[in-house]
Amino acid sequence: MELDIYYPVFSHCGEHPLATGYSRREQFSASERIHSALFHLPLHNHMSFQEQNIITGVLYDYFK
Repeated sequence: MELDIYYPVFSHCGEHPLATGYSRREQFSASERIHSALFHLPLHNHMSFQEQNIITGVLYDYFK
């Protein structure tokens, strides 16, 4: 089962011209702190029930 950070760069930290307009990046410190504590599960609406069961089974076994 793959665990990954799907959006490793915050939009306010990116190189895009829209991201450079944030003058006070410290206003996002709570979002950055929460993001650093999360893990992202590979769940989406195109998964089969079998694939979902594999993921939930791994989580169940881990937290048992």
